[in-house]
Amino acid sequence: MKVKNIIFDVDGVLVNRDIAVARFLQQFSEFKNMSAEDIFKLKKDIPGNYDIALLAKFKDSPIYWERPLFPGVMKTLLELKARGLRLFTISGTNTPDKKRKLMKDIFGDLMTYEFAPEHTKKDGFKEMLEKYGLNPKGTLYIDDSALFLREAKEFDFHLVHSEINYYAPVPEDLAGIPVIRKFADILDLIK
Repeated sequence: MKVKNIIFDVDGVLVNRDIAVARFLQQFSEFKNMSAEDIFKLKKDIPGNYDIALLAKFKDSPIYWERPLFPGVMKTLLELKARGLRLFTISGTNTPDKKRKLMKDIFGDLMTYEFAPEHTKKDGFKEMLEKYGLNPKGTLYIDDSALFLREAKEFDFHLVHSEINYYAPVPEDLAGIPVIRKFADILDLIK
């Protein structure tokens, strides 16, 4: 795949939010003695309202900002930059100033950081295309969310589904797009 630009989603692609979620949940008595792995398995079965209430508390917690990078992220980003690629992030958040600081603290000037409303990235994509003069056919977008991959598909980006954090099958309407299970797998996709 020949591209000049890569846009990364943040959570589930660059950083492991689930580790922070597990640390947060371990503060509560019902999760205190559970391993992060057990919490990940259980997370699928937490009733919706309980999960939403916890998520709101989680986002107000300092633990929310303690998300480790996935293995190989920095080394791979530096290699991509050395190959002359322009690197961007787009993240759905209602706290862009905090997240921008987090990203700057981790990555410095290695990438350009953009933000979109939490439940859609369409406007963020439109803005990025105009602001940075990106050609969609020369741009790769990587996300772990089928919803946001579908939005990016509308712009004609090259797509990659991230399964670094967990295995979620690619939906039928996105079948055929490449999948990465380790961050460094990106290097094999880029020519």
